[in-house]
Parts: sequence; C-alpha cells; structure tokens
Amino acid sequence: MRLTLISWWMMPFVGCVEEDCKRPELEQDGTPCAESRYVTEACALDGDTIALTRDCNDVATDTERIRILGIDTPDRDGSSGPDAECYAEEAKDYLSSLLKRPRIRLDFDQECVGPYGRTLAHVVIEENCEDLLVSQLIVAKGYGTVYEFDDSIRHFDPLMAAQERAEADGTGLWSACY
Repeated sequence: MRLTLISWWMMPFVGCVEEDCKRPELEQDGTPCAESRYVTEACALDGDTIALTRDCNDVATDTERIRILGIDTPDRDGSSGPDAECYAEEAKDYLSSLLKRPRIRLDFDQECVGPYGRTLAHVVIEENCEDLLVSQLIVAKGYGTVYEFDDSIRHFDPLMAAQERAEADGTGLWSACY
C-alpha cells in the first residue's frame, strides 16, 4: 500500500488511542539496510537534513544527522544571509514545524549512510493516526524538489507526482525562485 498525501491541515483535530491508529505498511521496494526506528527529539538543520537533538543551535559533532531521502531543498550554506539560496529559510522553517510531532519514525532504504557520513532515511510523522511522509509534504508545498538522480528509492513516484502538482500550481519555490 502506498503512503498517500492527505490534506492534514484541513482535517479537524481527532484524538486517537495508540492501539486504534491504523498504520498501513509503506510500500517497500528492495530490502532496507536497517529496521525502522522512532526518535523523540529532532531539529531541522536545513530543509532536508535533521539532527537528533532538541537544540539545533548547539549540535555536537557526534550528533546523528539524518539526510531525508528523495528530496533536495535550497541550501543555506551555513547562514541565513545572502549566501543562502532562494527559499532555503522557508524550507528549514517548514521542516522545523513538521518535526514538532511527538513521534517521528525513520524508515530506511537500501543504503543507510550517504557520502557525507549522514544517515539516509525516509522521515515519517503521525497526524491524526495517519502516517505522513515528510519528503512528500515538503515537495507538495513547494519547499523542495525531488532528487531525481536516484529513482530506485521507495516513494519516488508519489514524490514526482507531488512535484508535478506543485510546479504546475506555482506553489512555494516554483513561483518565488523560478
């Protein structure tokens, strides 16, 4: 079963009991390099990278960094000034807002570590008992684009569909930066 993008910002708040929540299995292509795991603390370093810590202003060198699979967001180049790319701050702020959920799940694909030593994972949040793919939310809202150099990752097709809609509608960076 595919994870589908839902309009969670339009849904009324509905509480749920843990055992009442239906968590469909996300589509799996290939064998993941590790089992999924939950994290309770995460902050956004930029629009497509998180650190497993509460405070991004004080990230230790040994803090695990997670590169969200399947997407690319504008780079901050370590600053929010003139060196940041168009829509970099907006992408970081949006990811920060998504990470304020009490349960964040990391789902892995075929590779667990990227070329810069960051853990590679799909990030999933829960909203009203629904699993939402963070990368799909980012792309659908126009805060990032699909990383098209690796179409073998899970969720590639739904990410491309979300990007095509965002681009056609001029959502986010599609109107602000292009």
